[in-house]
Parts: sequence; C-alpha cells; structure tokens
Amino acid sequence: MTDPNSVAIRFLVARDYLRLNDFPHAAEYFESVLKVDPKYAAAAYYLGLSRLETGKLDGAEDSFRRALELDPANFSAAFNLGVVHSRRKQPEAAIQAFQRAVEILPDYAEAHEALGELYLYLNRPDDAVQELELAVRIDPKMAKAHYHLGRAYAALGRQEKAQQEFDRAKRP
Repeated sequence: MTDPNSVAIRFLVARDYLRLNDFPHAAEYFESVLKVDPKYAAAAYYLGLSRLETGKLDGAEDSFRRALELDPANFSAAFNLGVVHSRRKQPEAAIQAFQRAVEILPDYAEAHEALGELYLYLNRPDDAVQELELAVRIDPKMAKAHYHLGRAYAALGRQEKAQQEFDRAKRP
C-alpha cells in the first residue's frame, strides 16, 4: 500500500522545484505523483507547465489535455494549451483552447488579447476587434491589447480609432 503522504510530499517538492525554475526536477516529481495517482489533476497541470517551460511542447500538450480531462474547469490548463498551439504556429487549435479558457473565466483579459492577436494573424480583423475591445474593457492598462486593437482598426480602414489605440498603448 502506498503512503498517501508520499504523494502529497512529492507534489509539494515538485511545486518547490517549479518555484525555483528547476523544471526538469519539477517534471520528474510531478510524473512520480501521477504514477501513484493518475487522477491528480493539479499534478497533470503542473507537469504541463514544467514541460512548457523547457520547450517540450508535445509533453506539455498531453499534460494540459489530461488536466482538462480530469478537471474540465481548469482555466490555466486551457489557457496554456492555447499557448502551446500558438508556439507551434497552430492558430486554429490555439483559438479553440483560448475560447475554452474564456468560457471558463470570461473576465481574463489576457485570454481575450491572445484571441485577438490570433484573429489578426488569420486576417480576421472584425473578430480581433471584438476580442480586443473586451480585453481593454477588462484591463484598460494592457498596452499590448491597445496596440493590437490599433492594428485591427487599421486593417479595417478605421485610421482615427487605430491612432487612438496606438496612443493608448504608449501610455504608462
């Protein structure tokens, strides 16, 4: 019989490695937690984060998907799955992941900004405007959202609004 405290202790050790930016050791400990308790959603999520930080995108994707299977309301797993797909230049898959994140946590400006940036990348400025306007409504000081909103307005030929957003992006 496995001592349940060993799983909890291994999880805490793994989190400490993560805090120290020692991602390989963190991943090793999170993997050991999941071997004993395969349904430990937080361990799956943090394993994904450890893998993402070391550039192991395949492993990160698998871990974030597993975390979402175990905990469908895990906003961070959905958001970081979007990050994985963005880094791989898979915009459609990234959009799906960020949309899921927004469904879970609608008031997270960073997710709306990420969606807006992806829509710009796909030359969908109308969709970009919708997401980026939400992002700046939620977080009026988010400079990159104002910048991308300016780009979206410019793509739509709305130069005056574009300039206003570029000016807002420069404000401290």
